[in-house]
Amino acid sequence: MNVERQLRDGAERAVPEALDHRVRTALRTMPLPASTFSSPALALGLALGATLALTTGLAMAVAAAGAAESGVAIATTWVVGYLGVSTVVSLPLLVRLGAPRRNREVQA
Repeated sequence: MNVERQLRDGAERAVPEALDHRVRTALRTMPLPASTFSSPALALGLALGATLALTTGLAMAVAAAGAAESGVAIATTWVVGYLGVSTVVSLPLLVRLGAPRRNREVQA
């Protein structure tokens, strides 16, 4: 609450408390569209973009370190290895988290 008051006091124009309350209430009770945040296409696009950015950044770093011609191959190998290790580590955890959810749906 203290931060909110500091923001309100630091604003160029005075914000009426009634308007502030109405906006907060509207934001708090506004339903978020579930399809926007849980879209598989959005998740896949973000994952591919992050992988491409990681590969490009690593290739540039390796090339700057002196491996100009083989920088992309080295970076791709590192990224694929990283993704493989993270998949092996996180997949059992994800399966374990999803198992109770599937059992609940079967019982219901």
